[in-house]
Amino acid sequence: GDPRDRLMVQLALLCGLRVHEVARVHGGDVEGDQLRVHGKRGRVRVVPLPPALLLALRGRSGFVFPGQDGGHLSPATVQKKIGRLMPEGWTPHTLRHAAAEAVYEESGCDLFATQAFLGHSKPETTRRYVPVQRKRLRRAVLEAARRWPDAG
Repeated sequence: GDPRDRLMVQLALLCGLRVHEVARVHGGDVEGDQLRVHGKRGRVRVVPLPPALLLALRGRSGFVFPGQDGGHLSPATVQKKIGRLMPEGWTPHTLRHAAAEAVYEESGCDLFATQAFLGHSKPETTRRYVPVQRKRLRRAVLEAARRWPDAG
């Protein structure tokens, strides 16, 4: 596929961006090693950029995906372009879910870090993106029980 289309996939998977956020990525939004993301309802969040994305975006000016929707591609166009590169059952939004799950696990199951990453206003929304880590929960309960050895 087109390298620009692959960049769209990377932004969704590695940075957890929604299609309308991918569409609006602008060179001026790269700050150091971070990306300023224009989310829902005018909210802005800052997401760290992995090295490969930093290289792909650094030094760009203007919209990264120029088009006829306010100067950038429309979210519907981004949706189609990403969709063409996805295997069966995957969508741009499942990429966002995969990003959320990976950040959640790598952060030690920090729901609030994951919430900030995704740009959710409520932790309840983020909770729908991440699974309960049953093994981690079991290990935590067994470790906690060791505090009171005489209780059993």
